[in-house]
Amino acid sequence: MTKDHCGATTEPKFMWMMSVKMVACVCVNICIGMDISPIDLINIESFSRRVISLAEFRQMLHNYLRSKMDSVAPNLSTLIGEQV
Repeated sequence: MTKDHCGATTEPKFMWMMSVKMVACVCVNICIGMDISPIDLINIESFSRRVISLAEFRQMLHNYLRSKMDSVAPNLSTLIGEQV
């Protein structure tokens, strides 16, 4: 049994473990990690609130369109479905 520089074995039954360990080795070498500055935290919170509001708007629009399609063209909405 041989080992590579990350300690993963090269036997066929351990190939999936080797690929996971290789990815982890690359990530450790590339990703250093940093603290989140206050301005970054403000931007993250703002972006999160915007994403949540857009998801709520999408749900509201979906419900509106479904109700309109059911009242205006029920047969068509049955044939083509809701997501077009």
